[in-house]
Amino acid sequence: MTASATIIWDWNGTLLNDVEYSIQTMNSLLSERGLDLIDYEKYRQWFEFPVIKYYQKLGFDFTRESFEEVGLEFMKRYFAG
Repeated sequence: MTASATIIWDWNGTLLNDVEYSIQTMNSLLSERGLDLIDYEKYRQWFEFPVIKYYQKLGFDFTRESFEEVGLEFMKRYFAG
């Protein structure tokens, strides 16, 4: 008998729509830095890959803190749920 594994890949919104939660998580980072908060429309308009460009549009200053630091903080908060 062979072992099998199941991998479930959920591209945001296919199985779980996490846009509102992602916006809330991002807004917590923006608020702490005195940056303008975003809503659904701004998220849809500004989100892009590579994600660093999205963060720059939102006003993050990567001369003050690195993209890696901000990204890790986002993920920490997101996964803390």
